[in-house]
Amino acid sequence: MWNFGIPSSLKAWIDHVVRAGKTFNYVGGAVEGLAKGKKAILVLASGGIFSEGALEIMGFRAAVSAPDSGLHWNWMTSRPYGPGMNIPPLAIHEVSNGEKAVEALVIQKERTMLDHIILTVSNVERSLAFYEAALKPLHIKFFLPYKGEGDHPDLWGFGDGKRAFFWIKQGKPDPASVHWGFMAENNGKVDEFYRAAISAGARDNISPRARVEYYPGYYAADVFDPDGYSFEVVHKS
Repeated sequence: MWNFGIPSSLKAWIDHVVRAGKTFNYVGGAVEGLAKGKKAILVLASGGIFSEGALEIMGFRAAVSAPDSGLHWNWMTSRPYGPGMNIPPLAIHEVSNGEKAVEALVIQKERTMLDHIILTVSNVERSLAFYEAALKPLHIKFFLPYKGEGDHPDLWGFGDGKRAFFWIKQGKPDPASVHWGFMAENNGKVDEFYRAAISAGARDNISPRARVEYYPGYYAADVFDPDGYSFEVVHKS
């Protein structure tokens, strides 16, 4: 009975991902997590109401709220819960609430506060070639030219092929006025970006390394583009 313990499917998932030498190591008498920063969304439900009152002890939510033994997955923090799924008047609302909760968690992962940036460069063709090569490891590509009208300049947009968020335009560069960073999926992508950027003509500023002066888990590389702008690629775990 699922209401009285962790569901077997969840147990099987835990057994699958908790593997010595792959997702964690034993260091002395402690556990060191190797999958830091990972998150899973656990959608929990129960046929009855076991979240309060005398029946709370019979629910399984507490069983999946235990500490993660130092694995640092943070997967316990996202647990939409739908009680009363076997009670029709409640189930109708709980299904809708659960869908909205999961959707909000997925959107939250992708949401950023900055929509776009426009960079003034001295030579558009040179910068196009540079950024196409340097940003390729991040799956960021030039795909959207914009023909300006009136006082609006021509723009060249980079992005994922659907949305452009990094634009360049012709003009007088001002490298001291701005610094920005792109996100990488992992540390390896930071290294790959750095090699691609240097090969494309970038000058080294800060080679790939952990930037513990910011906080543990901050891994980045910083280069100068052809106009002298300093920008970085970072992975945060």
